[in-house]
Amino acid sequence: AMATLTITSCSKEDEKTPTPTPAPTQKTIAEIASGDTTFSILVAALNKTSLTATLNGAGTFTVFAPTNNAFRELGLTAADINAITDPDLIEGLKSVLLYHVLGSEVKSTQLTNAYVPTLFTVNNNGVSLKVAIAPVKLNKTTNVTTADIDASNGILHVIDEVLDPPSVVDIALMEDGLSTLVSAVVKADLVETLDDAENVTVFAPANKAFTDIN
Repeated sequence: AMATLTITSCSKEDEKTPTPTPAPTQKTIAEIASGDTTFSILVAALNKTSLTATLNGAGTFTVFAPTNNAFRELGLTAADINAITDPDLIEGLKSVLLYHVLGSEVKSTQLTNAYVPTLFTVNNNGVSLKVAIAPVKLNKTTNVTTADIDASNGILHVIDEVLDPPSVVDIALMEDGLSTLVSAVVKADLVETLDDAENVTVFAPANKAFTDIN
């Protein structure tokens, strides 16, 4: 009887369903950046501008993430950013960082030749980022070096330069079809005027518009 009880007990133990190992929780964009020393200066900037909570929160974001080398090209280190106390400089840094963020998830295969609005807004309008494909470039010169790093709240693309929100002059310089206009603006000594102007609308004649008046 004792032998039968022991065998029955062992059989019941063998029939128990093993507890499944829980799948690892996917990290947020902010957590991915914080866990990679390549982005330590970016992380310092996110912390300084209180944007870490945003990129830790719910949503679907696309972040073009500059590496430490990209910040160092501008002479910036994490210590420099941590030392900022001027509210205006912090707000300016926040604007630059928001210019690296789209409000929806866009994988590299979904990118097209187009201007896309960023989370940096002026008069409630997202300031545009120019995207070109084959190869992928942002604002004509910035390269995506690593694409499609998945996060729980979006996606991250690594870039090799810090993006600067453009003025109307910068946008004209990015467009090959506006080269004659750019030459005219330079000749008329209006570059500084347009660079410093706020809330302006420019109706920009294309190169063909200039040749048509000859």
